[in-house]
Amino acid sequence: LLIRAKTIEHDLIKFSHASLEPTMWRELSQLSTFEDGPLRAQRFLRELGMILLIEPSLPSTLVDGAALLSPNGRPIIGMTLRFDRVDSFWFTLFHELAHVQNHLSESQNAFVDRNDEEGGQDPLEAEADLIARDSLLPRAYWRASSVSSNPTASGIKLLANKLNIHPAIVAGRVQFESKRYDRFGDLLGRGSVRKLFPESTRGAM
Repeated sequence: LLIRAKTIEHDLIKFSHASLEPTMWRELSQLSTFEDGPLRAQRFLRELGMILLIEPSLPSTLVDGAALLSPNGRPIIGMTLRFDRVDSFWFTLFHELAHVQNHLSESQNAFVDRNDEEGGQDPLEAEADLIARDSLLPRAYWRASSVSSNPTASGIKLLANKLNIHPAIVAGRVQFESKRYDRFGDLLGRGSVRKLFPESTRGAM
């Protein structure tokens, strides 16, 4: 990951933590509405001085994402697309961005994550999960919507439209909150992310 990033970072502006302000999170989440939203997200982050790289998933590792600092202190996010779904892409991306914003430092310069496991006893992972969920779908909107208590496909799409985000993000939140992963699977955008990144299916990390 660091080797690939080294060939890219000399062309980028210097990263500033000040760029990770609320408007940035909202603008980034709204890119999810585009069919090529993940590619747009990659370009968006590069314009802020961050690097997002997609790597092939290694079956024995079960890694979804990683956040680390280059030797020059530049944030690098790696993702494997182990789950080829729209909701998984955006949650993993925002989880790693939460690490970049709040946790990466010279003393803690790397996080490697499996995001089908909840943060559990690790407070940093739990915090990253919470930031990712609330940044993608703000808590106030979630609680005010009927989707939180009585989810329907039409309600999910209505809330997504209101927030200008992909319905998969809302459907994924419904599954997480209800622990019913058999519901609304047709809204998760399966099979639509990995095809955007040919590098996800070749080579090795």
